[in-house]
Amino acid sequence: MNIKLIRILFVLVVMGTLLVPGCKQSGDSMLTLSKAQWKLVHLANGSDEVHLQISGATTGFKVTVKIFGDGWNNNQELPLNEEKKFTKDVVIAFSYVPYATPVKFTTVVTAYANDGMVSINLSSGDLY
Repeated sequence: MNIKLIRILFVLVVMGTLLVPGCKQSGDSMLTLSKAQWKLVHLANGSDEVHLQISGATTGFKVTVKIFGDGWNNNQELPLNEEKKFTKDVVIAFSYVPYATPVKFTTVVTAYANDGMVSINLSSGDLY
């Protein structure tokens, strides 16, 4: 992973922890991301999907990511292992017609705990 991406992820984690009311303010962060890699996938049928490969950990009991489609949105829960770590390739958005490129997407990753929640906003940058 390149150093610029690590720095960006670190800033996002710190900003998400400090700016969201009700988040856990302790030595450990309620939500940490170790990977957030975006990709625009052009399918053989002419449609497009925006994927986010995401990995991280939480001290909470649940982590969700906001997903979008053709006018449809929802929160998808990310499965946690016994160590409360997660890794998943999530389809953030899809379209039955190709996106005009470059295209940018955003999403929100949220961790939930008994004493609050914390969210991190992610942006894809230009996807082609």
